[in-house]
Amino acid sequence: MTFILLVGQNAWQGPATVNDAAQYKSSHGYQSGWRALADPHWSATDNAIYDPSGTLPSFIVLDGQMTLLYSGSGWVSSAEDAIISALN
Repeated sequence: MTFILLVGQNAWQGPATVNDAAQYKSSHGYQSGWRALADPHWSATDNAIYDPSGTLPSFIVLDGQMTLLYSGSGWVSSAEDAIISALN
């Protein structure tokens, strides 16, 4: 299973760079297994990902065939259930 941290903005709300993504990962305590990626075109990605709450952070869980198992904000039991399902 791969965990991806997608960083869309830097601290000044400008487009994120690779360094911004690495710094965000480090400063927020993400473990080494996470891949931190910069998404300088975050508004396009945001439009492609539907999250009814509109809040960040958002979580998306895909299975091995890239089927959406969960999309939402915050850590809730349904996200955990989706991750367990993806592992099986």
